[in-house]
Parts: sequence; structure tokens; C-alpha cells
Amino acid sequence: MSIQLCDRCGRVPVVQERSAYSVERANLIVRHGFCTCPPVAKAEPEPAVRSGNEPENTGQTAPQPIVTEALQSVGAQQSG
Repeated sequence: MSIQLCDRCGRVPVVQERSAYSVERANLIVRHGFCTCPPVAKAEPEPAVRSGNEPENTGQTAPQPIVTEALQSVGAQQSG
């Protein structure tokens, strides 16, 4: 099974189906990271002027629980 990487950033896109997370996907996530690109249809342009009251967006997101489980599973398989 071939995992498609994001066309824009070259990282692994998040998927909703638990069955889509495999050892191959986990390895790609570790090597390339998760795609943080906004969905094409929902992308909103950045405001031209910031008021200074908005929180800084670092683009970093916390791993989803399913991803954490997959990464832990890969680690257990590799150490065992």
C-alpha cells in the first residue's frame, strides 16, 4: 500500500479511518511529520493587519490519540 504525501508540503496527511494507520504510515510520520496545510476548500486568507490581540499561531498541533497509539505500537515492535 502506497501512502500519499501532501502535494503542498510533502508531509503525511491526517486521515479519519483508524484502519489507515499502519506501520508504514507511522514511519513516514516520524520521518516527514504531519501535514498542517489547511484543507483547500476551507482555507482562509491571513488577515492583512493583526490587531495584536490574536494568539500566535505556531502551526504546531498535538498528536491525535490514534497517532500516539500507532507510534507507540511501532516502538514496541522495534524494541521487541
